[in-house]
Amino acid sequence: MQNKKESWMFPTLTDSEIVYFFDTLKVGISLTDHDLKRPMSDRICDLYAKVLEETTGGIFEQFDVLALQSMQEILQEIYSLDYQDIYTVQMNAMSFYIKMRKFMQVVGISDFNYGDIIRPEPQRLRMILSGIINYMKFREDQIKILVKMDEDVESLEAKNEELENSYHNLNARLNALKLQRKEQEPEVKRYKQDNENLMSKMRELKKKQTGLLSEIDNLKASRVEWTDKINNSQFLHVTAKQNLESLKSRIVLHPEKLKQTVEEMNNNLSKEREDLAVAEKSIRETNAKLDMLKVVEDEIKACNKTLDEVLKQRNNCDKAFKELRDLQEDVETKRQILREIEKKEQLLTRQKQSLEERLKRQRDKHRQRVEESENKLATLHKDYEKIQEEMKEYELKAAEEKRSHDEIQEKIINKIQCWEKEKVAIESQYKALTDKIDSYEQELLLTIKCHKIF
Repeated sequence: MQNKKESWMFPTLTDSEIVYFFDTLKVGISLTDHDLKRPMSDRICDLYAKVLEETTGGIFEQFDVLALQSMQEILQEIYSLDYQDIYTVQMNAMSFYIKMRKFMQVVGISDFNYGDIIRPEPQRLRMILSGIINYMKFREDQIKILVKMDEDVESLEAKNEELENSYHNLNARLNALKLQRKEQEPEVKRYKQDNENLMSKMRELKKKQTGLLSEIDNLKASRVEWTDKINNSQFLHVTAKQNLESLKSRIVLHPEKLKQTVEEMNNNLSKEREDLAVAEKSIRETNAKLDMLKVVEDEIKACNKTLDEVLKQRNNCDKAFKELRDLQEDVETKRQILREIEKKEQLLTRQKQSLEERLKRQRDKHRQRVEESENKLATLHKDYEKIQEEMKEYELKAAEEKRSHDEIQEKIINKIQCWEKEKVAIESQYKALTDKIDSYEQELLLTIKCHKIF
């Protein structure tokens, strides 16, 4: 057994609130307090039709209330007839009632019946109209949500288009960067090779620099040592001259000894000069090496500058590679978003296709039903003409049967009169017999009493 739909709870509005709502709704019909206190079936039927037009979008004709009233009487007979076309008005009223009942089930009133249309009661009408107002208010809120959802769909479609454009732009930029990277790969390799060569040269120069610096330190130490020796020898030479000058006046001159001392001093002086020449030569060599070291330092500084430029270019390359990776990640995220949007779009297209197929099937069914109904209508018209002819024959037969029925009725009346007369005679005879029986019983009782006495 089919379960009944549960009724929903909603507040029952006052007459003024109901009148105000239908005045603001502007459905083509207005209510008054008199319509709610003393409802008329015509007005209520028109109101229900306007409410159905407002909520479902259908157009309903004005139904005759008498047709709704007579529909209850002929509903049991209509299914036993072969030709239902003559009950078109009642069938339209039935269709209106079915739609109204379905609408009331949606509203939350599951016990809606014919009496609510043809014999509306004020209290129940107020409850029904309160439910309709509650549903229409809810419908307005849901329509706002649906409109917002439509706007969201449009914004998502615009965003999807924007993301597709940005994706194409990023993809073109990525392809350009890949092409640029491919073009710059030989130059980058050449720079790397030059960098490696310069680094190897710099390491070799570093080694030479360390060796030369140690040698320079040794030469500087020897130079300091030789300068000290020269200064000491010069000081000794000066002191010796002074001593010699002071001793010249004191000593007795011996030519041989003097020659010998002079020769010794000359020998010492020549040795010291040779040592001084050797020291000066070593100093000149050291200065030349120092000049070479300055040149090497300048070259090392130039190499360091070149190395800094290479490192800077390498950092720029790393930065470009990092930007490329970021762009690739951004492109991947955009692709993922695009895939999600494509999935949503595919889902929407599938839903749209299913709805279009359903609509097409419904249209085909409707077309078939229209064709079938037209064919049935044509056959029904033919059958209707035949039925009219048969009805004429039936009317003639009915007239004959009526005459025979009247004759039989007269005979029955005569028979009844005869039966009444016989009944009166039988009743009089029955009464006489009962009187005789009573008198006989009294006589019998008297005789019994007499026998008891004796």
